[in-house]
Amino acid sequence: MKKDQQFIRQAMIKGILPIGLAFRKEDSTQYDYYISSKLFYEYTGYVYNEA
Repeated sequence: MKKDQQFIRQAMIKGILPIGLAFRKEDSTQYDYYISSKLFYEYTGYVYNEA
């Protein structure tokens, strides 16, 4: 996507970027992130192939 990691994180937290989930850890200010390869492909059209 050629965006900074922090941009992606904040967009996921705010629900602007529908490529997965961002959820706050219990009793913490930190978040965990899950990016779905299917949702990422549907949103961007990009397929990551690890060689």
